[in-house]
Amino acid sequence: MNIKNVSIFRSLGDPRNTRVTYVQPQPGSGLILLHNTPTPQSPAAKVLAVRSLVLKPGQAIPFHVHERKEKVYSFMGDQQGQGVMEFLIYENGKLGSYFLREVGSTLVIPPGVPHALVCCGGHTFCQVTIIASSQDATDIEWEPGVELLTRNLHLTAG
Repeated sequence: MNIKNVSIFRSLGDPRNTRVTYVQPQPGSGLILLHNTPTPQSPAAKVLAVRSLVLKPGQAIPFHVHERKEKVYSFMGDQQGQGVMEFLIYENGKLGSYFLREVGSTLVIPPGVPHALVCCGGHTFCQVTIIASSQDATDIEWEPGVELLTRNLHLTAG
């Protein structure tokens, strides 16, 4: 999948959104592995991964794509069940924006669809549970220049 035509910075190019902190989720830095090893009670963990992701307001995960992995995001909010998570999805040559605001609301990202996440609003944090149809960590392609974005070398909206 070629995601060179889509960039979270261009998507958030509105001057009001230029102070976004870009992150790549890693265990221990906002990503919690909830279920990732098979057990006698749950042998499906060989292929199914369940994680919890916490982002602070203004944090964004750049565009990326999983060729073989379907993902389901379920919104958990903050301690009070509040917050807003925006998902930017690039499908069929068009950029779409979807918001999860209510606890328990979900969004499914099919395999091969570039997507990005942004924690919006003035709440303390946004939390989502992520259920992925694969544990294959190699099944990810990041948008070009993601190394610069995640070093927080902010660009200027043009």
